[in-house]
Amino acid sequence: MVRDFASRFIQLETENAQLQKATESSSDQLDQAVKLAAAAQREAVKLKKELNQLKMKLKEEEKEKVEVQAQSKEKEDSLRKSIEALLGTAVRMVSSELMASVNSVREKKIGGGGEPSVGTATGRMVAMPITVFLCTIHTGDENETLDEEEGEKGEKCGRRRGN
Repeated sequence: MVRDFASRFIQLETENAQLQKATESSSDQLDQAVKLAAAAQREAVKLKKELNQLKMKLKEEEKEKVEVQAQSKEKEDSLRKSIEALLGTAVRMVSSELMASVNSVREKKIGGGGEPSVGTATGRMVAMPITVFLCTIHTGDENETLDEEEGEKGEKCGRRRGN
C-alpha cells in the first residue's frame, strides 16, 4: 500500500509538472497573443488616423479643384465678354469707316459723272481689306470664301478675289 501510494504520488507529481509546463506554455502563448492583439489594435488606430487624414486631404483637394474650375470659368467668361466687346467695337469702327468710304466713293462717282477718280480707287483700296476682314469675322476662317453673300455694290465677299 505504501508502494502503491508512493508510485501513485510520483505519477501525480509528474502529471502536475506536465500540467504546470502546459499552463506556463499556454500562459506564454496567451501573453504573446495579447501583445499581438495590442500591436494590431495600435496599428488599426494608426491606419484609421491615416485614412481620416487622407480623406480630409482628398476633400480639400476636391474643394480646391472645384474652386480653381470656378475661377477658371469666371476668367474664361470675362475674357470671352472682353473679346466680344472688343470685336464688337472693332466691327462697329470698321463698319463706320467702310460706310464712310463707300459714301465718299458714291459721292465722288455721282459728282464725277461716273468716271473713276483717284477717290474711287482709294475707296476700293480701303474697302477690299475691310471686306476681307468682315468676311473673316463672319466665317471665322480667313481662307474661306463666301460666294453666296455679296457685299456693297455686288462685290463678292472673299479673300481670293481680286479688285
